[in-house]
Order: sequence, then C-alpha cells, then structure tokens
Amino acid sequence: PFTIGPAGDTAIRLSFQERLAPSNSTIIDKNFFWIRNNQDYINAIEKLQVDEQNYESLLDVNFETNDICIVFLGKRSTGGYSIEVDRVIKKQKKLYIKTVEKGPSRGDSVTMSITYPFCVTVIPKSKGIILK
Repeated sequence: PFTIGPAGDTAIRLSFQERLAPSNSTIIDKNFFWIRNNQDYINAIEKLQVDEQNYESLLDVNFETNDICIVFLGKRSTGGYSIEVDRVIKKQKKLYIKTVEKGPSRGDSVTMSITYPFCVTVIPKSKGIILK
C-alpha cells in the first residue's frame, strides 16, 4: 500500500463520488495522485488529456471539504479493464481507499490494443491516504 500523512484516531466509513473512469491515460505506470487544491487538479486534468465532453463534469469540486484521488491501473494488454474505488474508510486521521480492478470476463469481446485505465474520485479532505 501507499501511505501519505501522519497517524491519528477512529474508523468511519465515508461516502465518495467517482467522476470518471476511462480506459486510457497518459500516465502509463500503476500509481495514484492525491490532489488537494484546484490548480493541481487542473494541471492533472490537462496532463490526462481528458476530452471536452468529460472535462466539464470534472470541474465542480469544493477543495475546502474535498480532495481528489486519481488511481492509475497501469498498462493492460487489451480493453475491458477498469479500476474503481470500492470504499473509503477514515481511521486515525487517514483515509483508507480500497480499489478494485476489473477485467474482461472469459469470452468477452474486447479491444485488441494496449489500454491504461484510471479513475477520478472525489474524497473527503484528510491528513493522509492509504491506497489498497
């Protein structure tokens, strides 16, 4: 797991909002971005080369109460893969973010090209995050 930030107190399950989960990213390695302000978020969106249709849906984030977590699955040899946030739990002043990788089912028709799935999720503000 990746860890950022100091330790603290109790465990609470929190709500979150997935904004976008496309199959291609300009970030090719398995990784994540924890974004805490609007300017860093705009820079990340530009780096991802999000199309205009999806761009507008990403902009409305209140960074006084929320952060953004962008999770990158890394290189996959075909289409049909995705990454999504399954749950967010606050414990000891950190957010524990559980992700789930989904792949194509046996026999599914998939794009025969390399993909780099990722997801953009609005999460509550915190002192640190751990991604699992």
